[in-house]
Amino acid sequence: MEHAFQTAASALREGLSTVLPVIPSRAVIAALEHLRLSLNGGVLELLGSDMEAWVRTTVPLESSTAQDNWTALVPAKLLASLLRTLPESTLRWSYAPESSTLTIESATGRYALQTLAAEEYPSVPEPPPLHLRLDGTEFREALRRVLYATATDDYRQVLTGVLLEVGTDGTITAVATDGYRLGLARIRGEGQAEEARELLVPAALLKLVVRSAEGELRLGWDATRVCFAAGSTTIWGTLLTEQYPNWRSVIPTASTRRAVFERKSLEEALKRVALFAPHTARVVRLNFTAQGVRLSAQDEGSGHRAEEFLPCQYEGEELLIGFNAEYLQDALDALAPASAVTMFATEPNRAVMFLDAAATEGHSDVPPLEELPALALLMPMRL
Repeated sequence: MEHAFQTAASALREGLSTVLPVIPSRAVIAALEHLRLSLNGGVLELLGSDMEAWVRTTVPLESSTAQDNWTALVPAKLLASLLRTLPESTLRWSYAPESSTLTIESATGRYALQTLAAEEYPSVPEPPPLHLRLDGTEFREALRRVLYATATDDYRQVLTGVLLEVGTDGTITAVATDGYRLGLARIRGEGQAEEARELLVPAALLKLVVRSAEGELRLGWDATRVCFAAGSTTIWGTLLTEQYPNWRSVIPTASTRRAVFERKSLEEALKRVALFAPHTARVVRLNFTAQGVRLSAQDEGSGHRAEEFLPCQYEGEELLIGFNAEYLQDALDALAPASAVTMFATEPNRAVMFLDAAATEGHSDVPPLEELPALALLMPMRL
């Protein structure tokens, strides 16, 4: 028996673009390289997984003549490549389980894909229950402020995740660090958690959420998994189990040096001066005085060097400090759209804190951590 239905090409492309990032191009289990396509009660469901995360979404149908529910595993890469090249039109799909063939007809041609049996796909766990409602845009912005600080090397797997501290009042504190820098952001959700929870979520899973977090977003969890649901899309995965470092112990509570500067002006100067920094360490020096800050970089191998001066408000003894240019740029980007940034420092070899200057108004020194909506912490480099 042949099962047929019709969809808009754009709807399929959008749905597949949501699921495709989690599908591995090469996997030990061949079925994982496939998209699990299901027609159930007139709803077309797309699901993909790498066995650590699962992404499921639905696509609206224009019409369907299918009498029964069915599931097939479709080569994900081939289907994605085909959809990218097809012009916008209505696509007619027909699935013949007897020959394991999925046929797609468009205005330009007819394409037959061989499928795998649904039984070959690994068991899919149910997502955990949902507890909180979040503004998707605000949550995505919070993730932007912290994801840059996650580690990328697996030998420190605990640092490849983002710690979500969920309070009983629905407040979420997101923290990430790779040992050299730290990002923090806070948002408030609607609803209550029965008890405070710490969720250590893999950065790879949260990057999937960033692609889909529009409108209302719901957050859920159980003992081992976390779940995000937005519209017709559900993303869930396994939590990291290692103990996260005591990040609060590295947050400065006082400073001896303070600078306030225009964020964009410093970013633009940093980009220019960093062009002359050594390609290995990428060190840019910042010399703070009562007159302002002087940025400089020199590549001793080639002899290239650059220097720029920016006015800023500075309090404290003269400070000469060095940063990895890319790391400093990331920290400043994380505080966007702040027009002005406040820097708190103590010694040239101690962690430096960057805050939106608006968050420091009314404070003569570092504001209490609980009052900060976001921060960026950066370790300097030895000069």
